[in-house]
Amino acid sequence: MIKKSIKSGIIFVALGILFVVLPSSARAGEECAVIAEKLVKPDAVSAEFDVPKTKVNSVKLSVEQSPIELKTVKIHYNNRADDEYNDLGTLQPGEQTKAFDAPGIKKVKITGVTVLYQFPDDKSEGAVIQVLGCK
Repeated sequence: MIKKSIKSGIIFVALGILFVVLPSSARAGEECAVIAEKLVKPDAVSAEFDVPKTKVNSVKLSVEQSPIELKTVKIHYNNRADDEYNDLGTLQPGEQTKAFDAPGIKKVKITGVTVLYQFPDDKSEGAVIQVLGCK
């Protein structure tokens, strides 16, 4: 009886470790590629990126040329409600946001991304925002 409960405990711990380690190791090998990009100027406050129904596990944003404060990022999906993320902070040139995971276990089709932004530096002439699709 005691051996059976010890064996059950070991199996339970092993499964717990497996479910914690697998998702993080899967993300380590994640490949991301630019699926859309746009030059944005300080006179606008939003940018829409059309993505031709690309299948992804997650989405990241990157910025080049000038820092941008990300107010809202909305990810549009093919057959489900949009995901919205608010007050993401300032992204410096060359940096990427954290990965915005797609819903579910399998890849999903996104149709676009909308970004509301602000330039923290009044002297900025513009920046390039890139949308990265990760598989």
